[in-house]
Order: sequence, then structure tokens, then C-alpha cells
Amino acid sequence: MENNKINVYIDTLIFGIQKMGGISVVWYEYIKRMLQDRRILLTLIDLDIDYKNLLFNELNTTNAAHVKEKGKKLEILRIKKPRFKAPESPVIFQSTYLRTCKCKNVKNIVLIHDMTHQLYFKGIKKWINTIQTKRAIQDADGIICVSQNTLFDLHRIFPKSKNIKTTVIYNSASSDYKIISEPVIPSRYLELTGKKFFIYVGDRSPYKNTGFLFDILKEYDIDCVLIGGADFSAKEKQEIETFDLMARIHRFTNVPNDELNILYNMAFCMIYPSLYEGFGIPVLEAMQAGCPVIAFNNSSIPEVLRGSGIMLETNDISGAVNSLFKLEDQQIREKIIRGQLEAAKYFNWEKSYQELIDFYAEILD
Repeated sequence: MENNKINVYIDTLIFGIQKMGGISVVWYEYIKRMLQDRRILLTLIDLDIDYKNLLFNELNTTNAAHVKEKGKKLEILRIKKPRFKAPESPVIFQSTYLRTCKCKNVKNIVLIHDMTHQLYFKGIKKWINTIQTKRAIQDADGIICVSQNTLFDLHRIFPKSKNIKTTVIYNSASSDYKIISEPVIPSRYLELTGKKFFIYVGDRSPYKNTGFLFDILKEYDIDCVLIGGADFSAKEKQEIETFDLMARIHRFTNVPNDELNILYNMAFCMIYPSLYEGFGIPVLEAMQAGCPVIAFNNSSIPEVLRGSGIMLETNDISGAVNSLFKLEDQQIREKIIRGQLEAAKYFNWEKSYQELIDFYAEILD
């Protein structure tokens, strides 16, 4: 370490893979702080591409050193070990997506978000991710998990990881998410004016279980707002048409934080029916914004809600509908919101960032 400063090399791979997503959010928050931290000598390993990621393009990286990584094909870069000339003193290398570096004087830190591919994917995607994870664990000098549940699954599925120094550092949510006394609806969402709706944020992969949201529309008079995700699949379109749901479903993409916060404030509640999460950042965002959360009691969700919100057994449609009726009672609603706001105070990006830097120092010591 130069003058007690920590040399950190971070690749920017995830910002090439994603336009937006939970992993992008995590690395945006960490890199943003590293750029302002005088204890850190940050070098970014840039891809030779035009970044389409919404968050990365907000970062002012002039305070960092830059190394260009050769190659444009992301499918190759995902499995390629980056190479760079490191200083004589030990440095930290951390990939934003499951890579390690074999360069001299490098300590590899691996951040594990979840075991989604191992538990819910099949075929080539599962195979590639499993190989990447195994290689990362093999080379790791330290591992960070984003929840106790992820740590538990990591040790269960990859037992050799138990031999590596590991810590849990929770994710958090941006301070952009907060209660607004009088939200002003941006023009692109005017169709929601006067409507009672629940909100869901994220993609609609099978393990996200978003068909449950359509089932609720069949049982309760409410609209559904979907944020992000791909166009509706043929199966989704068929269900929407069969049950005449289209007029009650509103989908928006490329929604910035300030607009999403307004939608959380407008929403009757969030319904988050995912079968598995490594953390669940949208749940915490809703908590901070005063939006009551209905979710299933599985994976990391109890760690995020911390006894607040409404947790149901998986796919309990009657429980979800009954919860919607309960939220019509203003006293119950306000009590749930207060509980969520208190629980959300446990999570803080500044706290998580300091734990990250402390772990770097521990690995270098």
C-alpha cells in the first residue's frame, strides 16, 4: 500500500453486460464512493465498447486511472482473465462479474450476489455461470456475500468456499428513495392518474414468479405497474388476453431513480413474488419510499424486511388478496409503513462501503 493507500483495480464488465440491474446498482454505489475516497488509488479496467448502462454513464471517472481491456465480444470477456501490470506492492482486484486476475502482486476479491443460476437455470447458462463461479472461488483470496442466505447457499453448493476468508456485506438502496409529501406525476405516467395500483420492479424470469401478479388481478380490483423487463412473452400475452387484463397492466422501461421514487410514492403497495433473491434491492427501495411491501417468506427477503412489511408463504394468493384488503385500513397501512421505515435504517451504502474497504485492508494485511 502506497502511503497507506489501497490500490484497487476494478473491471467494468457488468456495465457492458447490463443496461440496468441490481448488480449494476451495487457497483455504481461502490465505485462512486471510491472515486471520492482519498484512501483509494482506483484503476478502472475499461472495455473497448460504447457503454449503454444508465448508471455507468452517470459516473465521473476522471479521478481514476484507466487501463483498456482488449476485445469487444462480451461473451468472451466474461470468461477471460484480465491482465495488467500491477505495482510492486500488493493490490486488490475485484471484478464486477465473477472474474479473477492472475497478475503478480494481486489479491482477488469475489463478490457473490446469489446462486440463482445454480438453483433455477438449466442448460448452457447454468453451466457457464457454474464454471465461472468455481474458477472465481478457486482463485479468491476473499469472498463477499450480499446476505446471510447467499452465504448459506454458497457454502452448500460450493463447499470449497468454506476454506476462504468470507464476509457478509449487505446491499442498500439509494437515498433517492424517500417519502414525498406531494408527488408530481411526470407526463409519461399520466395514464396512472387516479388509479389504484401495485408496483413490481425487475425482470420477469421464471424464478421471479411474476405470473402471480396476473393471478392477483383476477381476484382483486387493482392495476399493475411493471418496471423494467423484456416485452411480454407469447405465454404472458395469451394469459393477458384470455383474462382481459391489458387495460390494467402498465409497463415502463428506462425509469430513472427520481421517477421510480414517485411511482413508489403513488403505489398502493409493492408486490414482490420472487421465489429467490440474493438480496432484493427493489424491496428496500419501496420500504424507504413508504410503499407497503407484500412478499414471500423465502431466501433473503426476511433479512431485508427485518420483521416489517407483509410476508406470506410462497404463492399464497388468498393471503395476498387478504393483505390488499387489510392495506385499505389506514391505521394498518401507516403502521406497516412506519415499521418498514425503521427497518430500512439498518441498511446504508456508506456503512456497506466502509465494510468493503475494511475487508480489502484485512485481505492485504
